[in-house]
Amino acid sequence: QKALDLLSSRVGVGLLMASLLQVGFTVLANELAVNWIAEGHGVRLAEMLKLYPFSLIDVLLILSIRLQLAVFLLAVCYNVLRHVKLRRQILALPRNVLFGHGSSEVPESYCGPDLNDLKRMGRTSLVYAMYFPGIVFWHFFYASWILVLMFSFTCGCLVIVSQPAEVRSVHAQRIWPVLTYASFLCSVLLAHFVTRLFTQRCLLNQHGEGVQIRCLCLFSWYEVMLFLLSFAVGPTAALWDYFKGFLCTVLASLIIEKPNFTQFGELADYVYCTYCAALLLERMDRDRKDDSPRHHFEAQLETCQDLQRNCDR
Repeated sequence: QKALDLLSSRVGVGLLMASLLQVGFTVLANELAVNWIAEGHGVRLAEMLKLYPFSLIDVLLILSIRLQLAVFLLAVCYNVLRHVKLRRQILALPRNVLFGHGSSEVPESYCGPDLNDLKRMGRTSLVYAMYFPGIVFWHFFYASWILVLMFSFTCGCLVIVSQPAEVRSVHAQRIWPVLTYASFLCSVLLAHFVTRLFTQRCLLNQHGEGVQIRCLCLFSWYEVMLFLLSFAVGPTAALWDYFKGFLCTVLASLIIEKPNFTQFGELADYVYCTYCAALLLERMDRDRKDDSPRHHFEAQLETCQDLQRNCDR
């Protein structure tokens, strides 16, 4: 029954079409990569760039193609599971809650994206609903490739710098300082995170009636220190926030019910807009079937049959 419900869903069919397109692309890309490797282009490129081992480019190419397929299909499976759960809730909502104007009181049983935001995006994007299959494919395609290329590039750098000294690439001397600075930055960010948790645990007593500062003097000096430190780390923090924004957008592109920058209206991502529109159209189709005379006749007939069974007992 769940499989039939999924196949009757616009979103389910769209995700299935995107998966088939991705599988077709992977088969084609894998065939081209195998031929490219068989002709020795990867080894010659590694020799020209002086990358050791010479098979590094070939291995990373095949690994990236297959890993991208795995990321894409995992994203599809995750979104299918999330959509089935959300679709069941949307179909069960009262009509006045889903289609009523203005902000409506959200039932306590509802668990999902902001309902008022979903209603607004769906209503304003109903004519874009059929964009969903193509747009979700390209969003997943780009996002999965960006993540896989970042992972493969990091793995390639680690392999290059970890080679024995006698066969180590000349590029290792340039790559190693970059990896060192990146590791140092990650350690600073981790230390900053742990310090915040430790400081809040020691200085603050959070309970149901409010927050109590255990040592007001120490908290005040801590604020003075952070105030002065903010001007020193501000430029780096701003660049780090931009990078985090890019990375979060890439990750959120793999989750169709996660809205990206919907607060900017027309600048909102098309995946979420078309997903909301598809959900509303599915609910409209369910309401149309419920309002049909045949449905009322079948419901009354089923009720009469139930009453007859009870009387026979």
